[in-house]
Amino acid sequence: MYEEGYKIANTSLLQLQDIKNKVIQTREQIIQTDTALNKNAIYTNYNQGNYNE
Repeated sequence: MYEEGYKIANTSLLQLQDIKNKVIQTREQIIQTDTALNKNAIYTNYNQGNYNE
């Protein structure tokens, strides 16, 4: 536990900002992928004549 705290304390603010930005980008990509999968399911159901909720 001490070592983890030490690593965090030695991380610069720029590194923390970079990590934060990478996390945000990853979350955005996940949302885009999830949205694309949902749209694909809707289009597939529509083309098959199924009801979309």
